[in-house]
Amino acid sequence: MLKYVVDASHEKHGKFLPGSQVPVLAPEKLNSANPTDVLILPWNIANELSENIKKLAPEANIWVAQPSMKKLN
Repeated sequence: MLKYVVDASHEKHGKFLPGSQVPVLAPEKLNSANPTDVLILPWNIANELSENIKKLAPEANIWVAQPSMKKLN
């Protein structure tokens, strides 16, 4: 279950994923949350997002959902 999602778009912060109670937070949340795993949903920009996530949550396992689940690090 997703506790929250992060998005760089300021317009989405404080809102929820459609049809859910999953909040959308700023990427900086990863600094304090110290997640063990991060799932990237937009697979087409996964490499770019992965680099940013590594800076914010260096210990996290980074996953991407594409035709099959794949671990990036």
